[in-house]
Amino acid sequence: MHPRWYELFDLDALTLIELDSVREARKLELALRRPLREHKAPPPSTTRVQAAGVTEWVRGASEVLAKALGPLESVGHPVHRGRQWFVKALAARRDAQLAWALSQFQAWEYLGEDRSRAPQSIRDVLDAFAALGMDIFPRFSPEFLAWYQG
Repeated sequence: MHPRWYELFDLDALTLIELDSVREARKLELALRRPLREHKAPPPSTTRVQAAGVTEWVRGASEVLAKALGPLESVGHPVHRGRQWFVKALAARRDAQLAWALSQFQAWEYLGEDRSRAPQSIRDVLDAFAALGMDIFPRFSPEFLAWYQG
């Protein structure tokens, strides 16, 4: 996914549906191809083709998708609202993600590098928590917070 996925997608409008297999997912994609044809959109220019595909992007298709996904939910496929699902998923990975961010920052400092030039990837990870309204900042030292907030 895009490093700043939380900015790329409208998390409040996003719907995720659990299917039992890749085969079932491909079957659904094929079934949606015709109804979504008029909603096709180009992928965002900041997204790598390998990560995002080319034909899967649509805009303004909420009503069409709601009609198509409703029957799937009624037969027992779990449907998740984007923001809620991402908050839950990120909370499950919080400790590992925060440990990674801090270790990357500490390695950067250990190498004697200028803090202000620390890798953007550290900010990308921390910004995901902020974008989802998750307070992670009490976990960090004032020094680390000064860098992040500066």
